[in-house]
Amino acid sequence: MSMFRFGFMTANGAILEACKDEKRVHIIDFDVNQGSQYYTLLQTLAKSPGKRPHVRLTGVDDPESVQRAVGGLKIIGQRLEQLAEDLQLSLSSML
Repeated sequence: MSMFRFGFMTANGAILEACKDEKRVHIIDFDVNQGSQYYTLLQTLAKSPGKRPHVRLTGVDDPESVQRAVGGLKIIGQRLEQLAEDLQLSLSSML
């Protein structure tokens, strides 16, 4: 397991613990990168028993200073929103 993946799993575990039983979750990320760290988080939230929370993801980044393999923040936001829609999870992103 890579250190990045371990870090994502640890962060997602902390987020899940902190937002347990919440109706709304707002995550502010200062380095969204490719957004892949949120795939498993969204999948886990979608499988949660009971009412699923509304998730708001805000990315704070300088799109001109970072090269992204998958495109700009807008594309990353669209991919995460599509995943959330497929999972029937309410997500709004500010990327």
